[in-house]
Amino acid sequence: MAYGTNQSMLHSYLGLASQHGLEIFCLEQPHAVQFLWRRARRAQGRVACFWTVMPAEAARFVEVALQVGCPREAMDLLEQHAHESGTLLPFDEESLPGPSDQVSR
Repeated sequence: MAYGTNQSMLHSYLGLASQHGLEIFCLEQPHAVQFLWRRARRAQGRVACFWTVMPAEAARFVEVALQVGCPREAMDLLEQHAHESGTLLPFDEESLPGPSDQVSR
């Protein structure tokens, strides 16, 4: 999804982050969320799926950092240039915690 005009064009992106930095970064598209959730389920360790809105030019820098093997730097760039961002929540009941996953108080 795109917002704005000309060089200040903002786009919506999705990604997967871990303790190593940015793992996946892609333009928001119809099946991208399902792809990210499958990757998150297969990932070893803690990961988070997220969305962000940022200028297309800044997103290119994030993509280059990932391509050259710098996931922490890619995450730093994303955090510096994001206009908005947030965590994606599970979208199906199978992904939601069950009664046995509740935290006791």
